[in-house]
Amino acid sequence: KKTIKSIFNSNHRKILQMNSLPTDPHVLFNPTIHKLLPIPVALFYALTLLISYKIFPCPEKLNPKNNKGKRVADYHRLYNNYPSILHSIVISVYGIWYSCNYEITYGQKSDMWACIGMLNTFGYFIYDTIAAETLFKYDWAMRLHHVCGILLFGGSYLTGISCSEITFGVAIIELANPFNLYREIMKKWDEENTDKYFKVSLTFAALFIFSRFVVWPFQLAQLYPSRAPLFFKLYIAGGWMISCHWLFMIINFASKEFKKRDDTKGGFAQTFYNACVGLRKNKLFLYGYYAVATYLAFGTLYQSHPSDAISTTEIF
Repeated sequence: KKTIKSIFNSNHRKILQMNSLPTDPHVLFNPTIHKLLPIPVALFYALTLLISYKIFPCPEKLNPKNNKGKRVADYHRLYNNYPSILHSIVISVYGIWYSCNYEITYGQKSDMWACIGMLNTFGYFIYDTIAAETLFKYDWAMRLHHVCGILLFGGSYLTGISCSEITFGVAIIELANPFNLYREIMKKWDEENTDKYFKVSLTFAALFIFSRFVVWPFQLAQLYPSRAPLFFKLYIAGGWMISCHWLFMIINFASKEFKKRDDTKGGFAQTFYNACVGLRKNKLFLYGYYAVATYLAFGTLYQSHPSDAISTTEIF
């Protein structure tokens, strides 16, 4: 019996042959359509935002009726969380499915299925960049994140290079993001001090640590020595460096939350909180922590990046 996957692959090959095009494994339908597909994906996420405005409630403080009829920036930030949650869920589920059914390759031309995953994230980044610049102004750090993300995901999608490992990598780092985004929604509703917020935050922290500090290092160990372009690796290394910063922030947040729920003098929560406060104030520890994080993110990349890696000029 033919499976859905075999039928889809067969039809994909037939379409390429009918168009007299080279059967490049990463091209979806034909080169022209392949280049244009991110646009409808971006429009899909824009439509998700418009639907979110209609179906999800709004806190009174952000309601346009209470802001002279204006939709303030935080109003748009609130609703932009919903398309972002959708993207995180889709790419995480898809990336895990892909890794279970296909071999993750590094620094190579990827197959069509990896390219579909990259298409989803590239289209989302196009949408998110436009939304951020038109609806709610972000700082330059976020702009840099968007620009580099579009270059990374766009370069990978359009050339087919490294779609496999990047799709799986994005699935890993997005695994905890729905819970973090839901935390942002709860903040807009002033629910930071509720048990529900604590449980959501705890779930986010657990998934964040598991995905980025248990699973991701194994992938980086294979990515860094591969022939993947240096630009791709630098962006990913920057993401891991930021993850180290977030880890420190999460541990400090956890210490505060545990202290709120158990302020017994001499107890674990109080001792843990005091230790975190001491570390935050200790400049020597901070310099050492971020020095080690920098080495792990960029130093190991410098040591392992091969001389025969794919040149960035082959991408752009």
